[in-house]
Amino acid sequence: SRVGIGRRDLREGHFPNGTAVLDIGIGRRLTICDAGTYTCVANSSSRGIHSRDFVLTINTVPPPPSRPDPTRVGSTWISIAWDEPNCDGGHRIAAFDIDYRESAAVFPFTGAGGNIRVHNGSARNYTIRNLDTNTQYSVRVRAISADFRTGGYSPTNRITTLPPAPSEPRDVRVRLVTPLIVEVSWREPAVPNGHILHFTVYAIPIVAFEPERRRRQAAIDLPGTFKKIFPASSTQGNITVPDHSVTYQFQVSASVYIGGQENEGNFSGITPESTIHIPKPGLPIPQNVRVVSFDNTSVTLLWDYPPPPGEPIINFKITYAGPVASLGEEFGERTSTS
Repeated sequence: SRVGIGRRDLREGHFPNGTAVLDIGIGRRLTICDAGTYTCVANSSSRGIHSRDFVLTINTVPPPPSRPDPTRVGSTWISIAWDEPNCDGGHRIAAFDIDYRESAAVFPFTGAGGNIRVHNGSARNYTIRNLDTNTQYSVRVRAISADFRTGGYSPTNRITTLPPAPSEPRDVRVRLVTPLIVEVSWREPAVPNGHILHFTVYAIPIVAFEPERRRRQAAIDLPGTFKKIFPASSTQGNITVPDHSVTYQFQVSASVYIGGQENEGNFSGITPESTIHIPKPGLPIPQNVRVVSFDNTSVTLLWDYPPPPGEPIINFKITYAGPVASLGEEFGERTSTS
């Protein structure tokens, strides 16, 4: 059944050859919203009730999504959200295109900006980054179907980034102080751009996210991320994580008040020092891990080992990251037998 399509009863013998015509449009042309699965039910006094489904697709492009509205705005980034098209014409939506340009251009959508393709048909939000401060951008969204049909753009929204915000906090480090409590420490931003209101620490579980998604999305966008706010005088704080056997990445931002509104600054970078694996409770935690030698192809590590538990330790697992350009993207694991 479909909205607007009621029950149609056909008199016995009205179509003696067994063929009936269902006027879905009721005298009008079909639209993309007429697409869907329909069920035909035949009720025969001699053979009972029989039914069969059929799928109707409309050969057209997806309609535009709703206008993208800002959910959060920073100095160099804009978080937007939109609603999917009302109908997809039977063609599953597989991606969205986000087009953003500086509004000051002489001709619409010819200014500085770019186009981002979000390869996720269920996406309803995104954070556009690396924007200019205190600049108005025209933003619009369109849908792409799984069979590569490109729809029209949504209505345009003009969104202005905030004035300069604090740079990222520096030297973010984490360490485990109890089985589920992580101590996070940091240094103030090099460029505060005002009086700091507070710091926000984000804890991002990365066990379920592929490297590309971790690289492209901000901490505030990832499902499962949680945060805690600390006073402006803080340079460290404790966060209780909900689960063990999970790897967490931590990012810190500083916020100031500008023009009567809070302006959150840049997130700190993801490094090995800001990443920690929460082990299963009861296992000892190696301490004071350090590099004792290295060459072009290898690194030798040394660590202190606490008293062993009641059962023997079979091996150690080492998690490592690549060079600075790819930190947080690719992780490997090695097992030590000594």
